[in-house]
Amino acid sequence: MNIWVVRETYLYDNDTYLTTHLTEKGALLRAIDCVREHVENNHDEDEVKEWIEDGTMPGDPCEDLMGYSREQLQGLIQKWWDYSDIMNDTLQYEIHQTVVAA
Repeated sequence: MNIWVVRETYLYDNDTYLTTHLTEKGALLRAIDCVREHVENNHDEDEVKEWIEDGTMPGDPCEDLMGYSREQLQGLIQKWWDYSDIMNDTLQYEIHQTVVAA
């Protein structure tokens, strides 16, 4: 059975958090939420609002992504990862596909 693992690593203290997902779309949604949450929590609300309005940020952190296709989410996660690298280089995000056998 295929599963997807989202890995979020804080580089300063090497803390790593993992979540597992039965679908790639679920992993993509979680990965996007991790990046959006980090950007939103570490910047002033007015800054975030300005970045949304001027198109600097890849999307609205509160946007509901459930209606997006897997392909759309794959493009969006890459934009969020690129944006996160610009904003803060202290985090790493990855999605890995693996197989679990019973």
